[in-house]
Parts: sequence; structure tokens; C-alpha cells
Amino acid sequence: MSNYLECIVSDFLCYNTLTSINLNKPMLIKKNSFRGVAALITVVSLGSLIFIISLSTTILAFWGIKNIDSNQKSTTAYYAAYSGIQDALVKLERNKDFSGEYSLSINDTNDVTIIVSNTGSSATITSSAVVGQIQKTIQTTANIDSTTGLITPVQTEEMIISAISTTTTTTLPEFVCGDDVSFTYKGSLVTDGTVESEDGCWLDRNLDASRVATAYNDSDAYGDLFQWGRLDDGHQNRNSGTTDILSSTDDPGHSNFIKSCSSPYDWRSPQNNNLWQGEGGINNPCPPGWRLPTESEWTTEMNSWGSSDYNGAYASPLKLTAGGYRSFSSASLGSVGSSGCYGSSTVVEPNARTLYFDSSFAGISSFKRAGGPSVRCVKD
Repeated sequence: MSNYLECIVSDFLCYNTLTSINLNKPMLIKKNSFRGVAALITVVSLGSLIFIISLSTTILAFWGIKNIDSNQKSTTAYYAAYSGIQDALVKLERNKDFSGEYSLSINDTNDVTIIVSNTGSSATITSSAVVGQIQKTIQTTANIDSTTGLITPVQTEEMIISAISTTTTTTLPEFVCGDDVSFTYKGSLVTDGTVESEDGCWLDRNLDASRVATAYNDSDAYGDLFQWGRLDDGHQNRNSGTTDILSSTDDPGHSNFIKSCSSPYDWRSPQNNNLWQGEGGINNPCPPGWRLPTESEWTTEMNSWGSSDYNGAYASPLKLTAGGYRSFSSASLGSVGSSGCYGSSTVVEPNARTLYFDSSFAGISSFKRAGGPSVRCVKD
């Protein structure tokens, strides 16, 4: 209980995309009116924004596994289409008026078709890729701030999951909990497993954990520590840099952990309660179709444990770890190996809610939004 009180008093109290299937929708492959050639770019910095694009990895995967089974081809087509989304976002950042249709050329073949519909205040990007007989189409909607020019993606959705045939069109198998999930995290392609538990389907590890936990204090399974409501921008690294300057926007534009030593102990000023709200929520760091759990979902999980402590947390299907937390005021690591703190999307002003457990206690508590708990994603 002492570690719990320490976490609560000295720190925490001090402180995309539903998949839709439409077999009747026409294929979005047309002759290109604009033509783009994918550059092997990993990081593009434009103004105050940084785009992380792993096109080289995607291209190598795209051409290296064209003749393997349909599940892998489906994954490859998805990331080729996703590269088209990223390429279009870069073009929009360079030219806010950019609009039209073009092809992303890989090895002199127009494998990805991108359509950008731009109203001036918002843009809809539709990117379609084909690998063998598999087509994947992804659509992203982004807001364009007329004053600052900031481009903010607000929703990403996979529009079609289908196989292409000269005679018939068949639907690929739908996701089943237990299948692997591949997604872009910190600019790189990662693959995590999934596991079914009391209140749904969850990733089988914390974000950035290298494996499923083998013990409650398995350091390889601790993963990253996120400030509440922040996006995947690098601040969640346990050894990231720090700053005392609060952010006035949802995207601080840097990878520093933002310390806060005055009420309401948030990294953002003013506070924004709308962050992390659901799969399509602002700054959701989870894979498309996944999100932060709610306080209610964490409560259901906790109530299913065999014991109310870190042993019960680890023995559950989620194999939660005592990865500690990061201090809101100093950014130092606390209780690593002895307690676990897991963020939720639930807000109780001015704080948010977290799942906490240690050697003798488990419960739901308030925490300052500038603090850094672990993140585990649940399917929407």
C-alpha cells in the first residue's frame, strides 16, 4: 500500500478505424493525372512539423513478398496504400492547395493510386494499392488550419478489403482475436499479437514492449510511458528529453516529455478533454481500429484477477507488468519493477484515470495528465 500512496500522493495527485467492406464500390484505380515517384525518405521536416515515413521498408517488403500467401500480400498492400497516405500528407504540407489524382511509382510501376480532394479547410486522401490479387484502400481525412497551416489527420479508415479476380470478387477473412496486428509505430512497421480477455480483444503487450511478459517485472515487456492524450511523437521513450514549456496545441511538435509543477499539472495549456477519445480520437497512439481502454474496461479486467496485486495483473490474459510510471513534475522514473500504472481514455477533471497495482493493492486512481503511465490498446 505504501508504494500506492507514494504514486498517488507524491506524483499522481501532485502531479483508425472501423473496417468497412463494400464489394459493390468501384475500384479506385484510374489513369494518373499527376505522377509521383516514391523517394526513400525516412524523416521529412517541414516547418514545425515532422513526418516520419518508412517508405524504404515498405517498398522492400512490397516487392520482396509479392508471390507469397494472401495474408502476407494483404498486409503488404495495406502498407503500400498507407505509404500513399503519407506521401500525400507531405505534398499537402508543401502545398496547402494540392489536390488531384496521381500514382506513387515503385520500381517504375504505378502500384499505388492516390486521390486528394481539398476544400481548403480539409482534405480527403484516398490511397489504393494492389499486390497480386489483393487490393487495399485507405482513406484519411485531415483538417487544414487556415491561420497556421497546420495539417491534422482526424480519421483514417480502411475502405475495402477484397480480392481482385477476372470472374469473381471474394472477401478476405475478417480479423479474429488471436491474429497478429501490424502497424506503424515510431515510424517503423511493428507486429504485435492479440489476446481475448474479459472485456474484448487486446494487444498482447504494452506499446513498444519487445515481447509478451514472462514475469510481472519483465523489463523487456515494460514498453513506453505516455503523457495523457499525447500522440506517438517520441516523448514516450523512457529516456526522452524534457522541457518545462507547456504546449498550447494538441501536437507539441517535439519529442520532449513536458514537465508541469503547477495546477492543473497538465502538459497542455489550456487542457483539452477531447484527446484519446475512441479509435478515431485525437492523438490516438494505437493501431487503426484500436484505442485506449476506458476506466470501466480496466475495472472489468481488474475484477477478474485472482488477486488484487501485481501477481494477479500478470496472471491475467493480458500479462500486465509493473513497469512503473514517469513523474509529471521531474520526468523521473518511479516504482519500476514494483508497481504498474496503465492509462485510460477517461477524464475526471482536472485529472484522468489510471489502473494502478503493486505488491499488495490494485485499484483505479486519478493521475495528473503530465504523468506517464504505460499504454495497452483494446480493439474498438
